[in-house]
Amino acid sequence: MNLIELKDKLYWKNVPDRWYSLDDGLKPDACILYKNYAKWEFFYLGEKGDRHEFKVFSDVNDA
Repeated sequence: MNLIELKDKLYWKNVPDRWYSLDDGLKPDACILYKNYAKWEFFYLGEKGDRHEFKVFSDVNDA
């Protein structure tokens, strides 16, 4: 699944866009999928800027 398909699926499942960011920058209190050079990073960004559940993937489909 690519980012467009994921955004579409989240939209149709009525997931509020304030709960996530898909390579759109950092949002506090949200799940973040972010491209950092050649790797994709997934984490939850807390209100105070702390990262939780941090995982690194080599491909967007794996993330």
